[in-house]
Formats: sequence, C-alpha cells, structure tokens
Amino acid sequence: MLLLLLGGPDTITSYSLEDNELWLRHCLRLAVQTSATTYIIFMAWTSSYLSYHKSVIALVGIVKYGERVCALWMASNDKLKQSMLAPPDSSLNYPRFPEYTLKKAEGYIIVVDTLIEIEEPEGIPSTMIDPKEIVKAYDLLQIFKCLFVEWTFSYGERNISRSIFKDIHFKDAFRIVEIELGFLYDLLHTKATVLYTKWGLLRSFTFSSTLLVLVLFSLAKKSHLSRSDLSILLVARFHCLL
Repeated sequence: MLLLLLGGPDTITSYSLEDNELWLRHCLRLAVQTSATTYIIFMAWTSSYLSYHKSVIALVGIVKYGERVCALWMASNDKLKQSMLAPPDSSLNYPRFPEYTLKKAEGYIIVVDTLIEIEEPEGIPSTMIDPKEIVKAYDLLQIFKCLFVEWTFSYGERNISRSIFKDIHFKDAFRIVEIELGFLYDLLHTKATVLYTKWGLLRSFTFSSTLLVLVLFSLAKKSHLSRSDLSILLVARFHCLL
C-alpha cells in the first residue's frame, strides 16, 4: 500500500519544475521500498489468499511508482532538452554556402541551411493550416516549450506563431493559449508523457489486477480478520483504483 501511495495520483507528479529534478531521489526511494516490500512479503508468506493478494498489489505499486519516476525523469530539464534536439542533418552541402550568403544578403531569413520565405500577411504557413484549435495549440506547444529549458525559438518559428494569432478573434486566441497551457501542464506535471507511449499499456494491467484483487478479497472468507483490518484493507484497495 505504501508503494501505491508513493506512486501518487495520475493527475499530478510534481508541483514545480524543481520537483522534476528530484527524479533520481524518487528512483532510489523506489529501489529501497521495493526491497523492503519484497523482504516483508517473503518473511510473512503463509500461502493464504492474503499472501497472493498482497503480492499482486505490491507489483501494481511498483509499476505505478515506476510510472511516476519515469514521468519525473522525462519532465526534467536535461531530458526535455534532449527531446527537443532535432536529428542531425546528414545532407550538409558545403558548395551551397555561397548561395546561403547571397540569400541572406538579399534579406531572406536563413535557419540551419534552410531558406524560409516570409509570405504575405494574409497567408498562414501551410503546415499550420488546421481548423481544429487543439491541433494549433499542440503545434504552438512544440515551439514555445523550449522557453522552459532556457532556449529561444528561431525567427521562422516566431513568424509561424505570429501568423496564427494575427487574423483570429481574441477569444479564439485565448482559447488556443488555454489549450496549449493544458498540454504544457500535462507535459511537466502529470504522467501523460508515459501513459501516451507503449508503456501506457501497463495501466490496463494495474487497473484490472487491482479490481480483480478487490473482487476476490470481497468474496473470500474474512471471519478471522478484525473489523478494523477489514476497513483499512477495503479503503486502501478502493484508493488503489482511483
């Protein structure tokens, strides 16, 4: 149960950006608590249904706490920087440097050997044209999240963001920003970065295992257990499902 409580709720993993930098401390705590829990289960093993039930719950707790540690690690400053690094350009062509210099002298904006031509004010870059505000908010998040790791965005990214907000109503603009902040909160302070990957499939295992243990425990004979112990076990198992 302690492992499940340390895993925390799914809605939050940290309260500030500094909390994400403590992922290594949580990793050490996970190792210590897992070792202690394994030792307790081994020493108290009685081959009863409670022994099997607590083994399953311990495994669920390890998975949930592991999700939190992984989410904190992925939201840490160093990991965020690594995730924002673009793959190296293997098509670097040195003979094109004179063309690069000429285009720059003509007033074009050049970013990493890529020519970006600024369109007219009424035009929005084709890569950002989408009627759904949630898609626009997600695209803007990919531009502005670099500010949280003390980076800056390029002129091209600045022009893309300005073109999105230039010709829309202020209410629509604030709604897009609100959605973007929601994405940012999920990225920095929840387990969303872990659950939206292939490892998120473990969530079905943890939920179904906890529900199965709760049902089996409710159907089992509990005449030899005290009422206080029963109350604690039932409340704890219901908490595990949340």
